[in-house]
Amino acid sequence: MTLIGKSISLALTSLLLMLGACGHGFGGHPASTQSRDSVASQTIPFDRLDFPQYHFFASAWDDSRQPVRCALIRTPSEWRAIMHPAPVMFWSQPRFALPDAFYDSQQILLVARVTPADTDDARVLDIHSVTLHEGTLNVDYQYREPLETAGFMVTNSLLVAIPRLKTPLARIQFIENGRTVCSLTPAI
Repeated sequence: MTLIGKSISLALTSLLLMLGACGHGFGGHPASTQSRDSVASQTIPFDRLDFPQYHFFASAWDDSRQPVRCALIRTPSEWRAIMHPAPVMFWSQPRFALPDAFYDSQQILLVARVTPADTDDARVLDIHSVTLHEGTLNVDYQYREPLETAGFMVTNSLLVAIPRLKTPLARIQFIENGRTVCSLTPAI
C-alpha cells in the first residue's frame, strides 16, 4: 500500500472511530441498539452520585423479605420519605439532601442493600447501564460481596442520577448481576 493509501485508510479509520464515539452506531457506546425484534433500546445518560459532603442513609425496610430496596426519587418530598439524615458530630455545615433545583431536570434511581461493611463500599454496588426499551427503564448494575469486612452491617446505596424523561415509564426494572431483583411501576 502506498503512503497515500495508508493515509486515506488511517483517515477513514479515525473518522469511523470518531463517529462511533459520538453514538452513530460504528462502535463505542451507541445512542441506541437494535434488539432481536428490531425495536430500538435507548441508552440513557447517567451519573453515579457519590456524596462525601452529604450524610444520609436509606430508611429501614425488611431486608429479610426484600434484600434489595429500589426506588425512583423525583422530588424533594420523595427524597425525605426514603432517605434520612445522618448527623455527625464536629460537622460545621451539615448537608443532608440535594438542592431542590436538582429535581427540575434530574431524578434519582436508588438501589440499597444491607451488607457487611467493606473497606471500599463503592465497589460493592456498581452501575453498568440504564436503558429504555418499549416504556421499560432497565437499570443494570453489579453487586459484589464485600472482600474485607469490618465486622458490622451497613446499608450500601447506589444512587444514579438520570435526566427527567419525556416518555412516561410503564415500569422500571433493576437488574442485579443479570437477574431482575426489583420492578417498579411509577405513578405519573
